[in-house]
Amino acid sequence: MLCKIHGIFLWFGLGGYILVFNRKLLMQPSLYLAAFISVLIFSPVIFWNIENNFITWNFHSNRVNTEKPLLNLTTFFQAFLGQIFYNNPINVLLTVVALNKYTRKYLSMKFNRFILFTGLPIILITTFISLFNNVLPHWSGPGFLTLSFVAAAYLDYIAKSFGKIYPFVLKASISLILTITICGLLIINFYPGTMGKHELNNYGKNDFTLDMWGWQEFESQFSSYIKQREDLTKAPSLKIVCNKWFPAAHIDYYVARPLNAQVIGLGSLIDLHHYAWLNKYRSEITRGENAICIVPSNYPEDVQGAYNSQFSSIKLLNTFCLKRSGKVAKYVSVYLLEDYIGQAENIQVNN
Repeated sequence: MLCKIHGIFLWFGLGGYILVFNRKLLMQPSLYLAAFISVLIFSPVIFWNIENNFITWNFHSNRVNTEKPLLNLTTFFQAFLGQIFYNNPINVLLTVVALNKYTRKYLSMKFNRFILFTGLPIILITTFISLFNNVLPHWSGPGFLTLSFVAAAYLDYIAKSFGKIYPFVLKASISLILTITICGLLIINFYPGTMGKHELNNYGKNDFTLDMWGWQEFESQFSSYIKQREDLTKAPSLKIVCNKWFPAAHIDYYVARPLNAQVIGLGSLIDLHHYAWLNKYRSEITRGENAICIVPSNYPEDVQGAYNSQFSSIKLLNTFCLKRSGKVAKYVSVYLLEDYIGQAENIQVNN
């Protein structure tokens, strides 16, 4: 649960299994000891949320909007198909077959029920949320991984009678993973230009490969450019502002760190995420200071509208052209924001 709060589904699954099929476990002291250990280790997250108005739960609950009058079938099918693709279609198919072909010959009833209770809930809830909002297909990955034990047991069982099926299915599954991985790497690094939009103001938008390409190339160009700007290099420290956690995180890692610069979040808490707290550990922008704003064309931003009330003047310094395999993939614009005058609405967070 410390790694990902979704781990709490393991407790939900165990609790459901105990209440429905094995209430004798409620008499076991070890069950309560295990729960106490989980709460103890997870307590820093609980206390932090108490101090910050349970923002973790509020944030995730806001992702589910059941007030919309119509179901969003587009996001549902995207999530449904995305979950199948992310978890390997062959493995998902095997899991479905194994659950339908279930017999006590290859898996005990107790184990099968336990696996279903721990694996299915996160899959069902992720799919339910997709009826109203966009979800990320990998959210339900732990559920599919749990259910894969049923598929593994089924393969082991049928391999005794049909020896050739097991190696064939295994080879097919591995081959699919390797094929997708190799093709993905080739597309990301060598696809000519972009698969996204080609308008100048949002060049490359909707091209998911650009999330994984171009940042190091931009850092190389930007580093050379910044060294030629004495007005920027003479500043005590270069500060880069961003009003959304993405692409702030990419800019932070690929651009700011090599230049010993700092990324400061300026915007709403819902857009900044953890940067609202990271600001407390960094040198925040003071009144009168200047800053840099970096805007990739595949994630366009109205810089004037976003920062006009916080800085006295905004100037476009340069637009960098990034080419992939000889063709333009995206542009990155760099703005100079001068004379910080403060945020219109300050974000209040606890240390």
